[in-house]
Amino acid sequence: MFINISCGLDSFYVLEPPAIYGNQPTYQSSDYTKKFFSFRTEEKGTNDVYLSSSSEFKFSGTEIYYKIFKGYSIMLSVESRINEVNNSTYYTQAAERLISTYKYQQLKFSSGSFIPLVKATGNNQYVYIRLTDYNNEDFRQGICIGNIGVEKFNESMALKDGSGNLVLPRRNYGGNESLTFNFGGDDKDHDWVPHIKNFDGWTEETDIDVFDNSTENSEDENAWYVSMYAVSVGRDTTFTDSYSLLLHLGEVKIMVGEEN
Repeated sequence: MFINISCGLDSFYVLEPPAIYGNQPTYQSSDYTKKFFSFRTEEKGTNDVYLSSSSEFKFSGTEIYYKIFKGYSIMLSVESRINEVNNSTYYTQAAERLISTYKYQQLKFSSGSFIPLVKATGNNQYVYIRLTDYNNEDFRQGICIGNIGVEKFNESMALKDGSGNLVLPRRNYGGNESLTFNFGGDDKDHDWVPHIKNFDGWTEETDIDVFDNSTENSEDENAWYVSMYAVSVGRDTTFTDSYSLLLHLGEVKIMVGEEN
């Protein structure tokens, strides 16, 4: 079963979306132990049909999209607009709004190439993502993938590149830099803080992964908010990608230049 549409994302097969498992953070939380995203991929039932070598459409795996916001009010408004069409009645529209309208970006990595982030194996996998560092090895930034869910960084499950190096989450900045989500960093250099054109006197262009609403006053001038979604992805023989309904993974509040 598939649905054709006329713009942008051309052909959508019906894939099952991933599911929340464990933790779904919210922007209000100040508990650093809970500032991580966790979910389970959906690789059984409908999706594993598309793993067959004879299928013209292949289920590739699960991808992660994120967007950075200066204020939580506009973030909640954008999420509401995406979520209102995230159902079977508007099957194709949620992914379109996420990717084409609001320009959510694919999560990038410190090394290696992982497209999609979680490659399909035919078995459900559990994913843990923490974007920022805290002064505790259990709560360091990282990505863990395995056959059980975790609430802390687990190096035995940590994603690694071909050389055995830990793979860490990075912003899809659009330039050559590999920017972290530790906004401000040790040097407090604003080049490592998200840019919004003319916001607070900055003259830089808005970063590709930041929602451009430069007239909004931040509810907290030192805070940024990251919203994340997961989606099952497949591709047909014409190299056209199709997407499942979305799984909203939650949001985290990131303070500039601070560590717990």
